[in-house]
Amino acid sequence: MAATGPDSEAAGLFDDDPPANQTPEIPPEKLAEYKAVELLVRREHTRAELARKLRKRDHSSEAIEIALDVVAERGWQSDRRFAELFVQQRTNRGNGPRFIQQELRKRGVSSADNDWAMSGAEADWEQVAAHALANRFMIGDDYGKMRRFLERRGFDSSQARFAIKALNDAPS
Repeated sequence: MAATGPDSEAAGLFDDDPPANQTPEIPPEKLAEYKAVELLVRREHTRAELARKLRKRDHSSEAIEIALDVVAERGWQSDRRFAELFVQQRTNRGNGPRFIQQELRKRGVSSADNDWAMSGAEADWEQVAAHALANRFMIGDDYGKMRRFLERRGFDSSQARFAIKALNDAPS
């Protein structure tokens, strides 16, 4: 009669399986990948933003790099896509090109992706400035105030002059 208890030879075949009351250990890079995907589901992130958020959650640098490589390979994360969407959103909010480029740099977007996104923007910056100004000011308001407003929003002086002139020349 063959022994079928824990002391038999067959008992050693399944030693790699965890006991029924324990869950298998998930590799740290998988945990970092899961968290990265969870963050990406909510909104687009740059690689640098994801790395910063994963570091805050105490994932190791190695696990973070592996996880970010995986999500980028699968097309779930792209700095270029983030930059394109960011430029579109900020343009719609009435921000100028200098402000947008600075924000992209702060978020860790490379110069190449930054330039690519800005060149792909189909924005008439003078019109964006004029629209932002018209939403905030009225004809005859202080020139200096209007100019500073536009410069804080990232428009250059020629775009600001155009917008102020367009506002003041608009029919009442």
